[in-house]
Amino acid sequence: MSAIAEPESTESGFQAGRYAAIDFGTVTCRMLVADVDEAGRLHELDREYTITNLGEGVDATGVLKPAAMQRVADAVARFLDVLRGFATPEHPAITTRALATWAAREARKPTSSRP
Repeated sequence: MSAIAEPESTESGFQAGRYAAIDFGTVTCRMLVADVDEAGRLHELDREYTITNLGEGVDATGVLKPAAMQRVADAVARFLDVLRGFATPEHPAITTRALATWAAREARKPTSSRP
């Protein structure tokens, strides 16, 4: 017998619990925190949104700007602070998934002047 209680799984494959989804978009970063019940219904707990302009200049240069990446890193730090506030004895860990926009997927690494 395991000391860790596993959430109950349903025939559809999902597990009831507390979840977060983060979307790193070309212009905005968004986060949704929700509980999913045994029937698969979402119960929204919080939504966060911030403009980061991650894709600033990517279409012209093919490279993410350092300032844009820092804005996203700052948004992630804030999102993590928010998530910590939703941790409870009943939900000590929050399953989190993130996805990124075209700009992040298609950008190439900047060339460096270092050898």
